[in-house]
Amino acid sequence: MSKVSSILSAFHALAIAITLASCEKVAIPESDASEELNGNLHVSVYQIEQTPFAGSTRTTEAASVACTRLNFAIYDEGGSRLKQINQTSDNTGFGQCAFQLDEGTYQLVVVGHSANGNPTMTNLTKIQFTNTTGYTDTFLCYGEVTIGEEQVEYEVSLDRIVALCRFVVTDDMFDALVHLADEKGIVGTEEQRQVARRETNTLLKAYIARNLFDDEGFYPIYAPMDEVLQRAIEELKRE
Repeated sequence: MSKVSSILSAFHALAIAITLASCEKVAIPESDASEELNGNLHVSVYQIEQTPFAGSTRTTEAASVACTRLNFAIYDEGGSRLKQINQTSDNTGFGQCAFQLDEGTYQLVVVGHSANGNPTMTNLTKIQFTNTTGYTDTFLCYGEVTIGEEQVEYEVSLDRIVALCRFVVTDDMFDALVHLADEKGIVGTEEQRQVARRETNTLLKAYIARNLFDDEGFYPIYAPMDEVLQRAIEELKRE
């Protein structure tokens, strides 16, 4: 093994050893439902993260500041999804919808986000976003609704459950690794350190992404520097 490879391996080991704080992720597939304008359950988002909207006429504008998509889902008492309405911020009445339901007790879940697609909400206990839809600030409301003979007006307050994590690897972080390497007796030339800097920065981001989003976050960042994987992709394209 060359000296450069030894230095890179040492830096990689140091990077892996860094303990990173994780944040919870929410997983959500596409589900379609039509809006029932004359339903007996009217749902409206009146505030997001303790920011109240001043009047129903501003609901669309105010809600779109925090998110570009809203997903409203109705489940029976056993947790089976019955109906779902998906909205985007360019829809008329964004933040308001209606369902026509039989008398009884139901569970209501509303998710607000700015992902590229709608979450999978088939399972009440496992709402999932995928790497394809992306991960963004995400807001949630859960509640029980009882439907009787009269129309029900249900106002929703969405609380933030996931914050979009942005991470930038700074020069100070790498310099701290270099300092630690020096203390461990790992030395190298400036040229070797610059090579290590490029790869270590990518690895730091990849391991942070793995800590947050498992392998779905790791491999999109790490794949471009994996020579074996890139060669395999090239060979597959030739077939």
